[in-house]
Amino acid sequence: TVTTAGWYLIYRTLTNGGDDNSLADIYLRINDAKPAASRVLWDTADESPAYYTEGSTLIYELSASDTVQMYGQGYLYGIADTRRLCWWGGVRLGA
Repeated sequence: TVTTAGWYLIYRTLTNGGDDNSLADIYLRINDAKPAASRVLWDTADESPAYYTEGSTLIYELSASDTVQMYGQGYLYGIADTRRLCWWGGVRLGA
């Protein structure tokens, strides 16, 4: 949840599970709405890329109390130690 209104840079990196039949369909959601250009989609069933990675950086004007979430489905890679390959976050610009 946003505590201070302003322009925010939101970043994310997603990596598939190294499986040759991986699908991911992930959205950014702001106050339960999907803003434009917020979707990450891949279907690697025929391409067999091990640990395919997609990242993006987006800028949105957010109000105090806005809620920002990532949601969707997919076979993503991540281990809760130093080998994390999926993450997202944001920083307020001009702070």
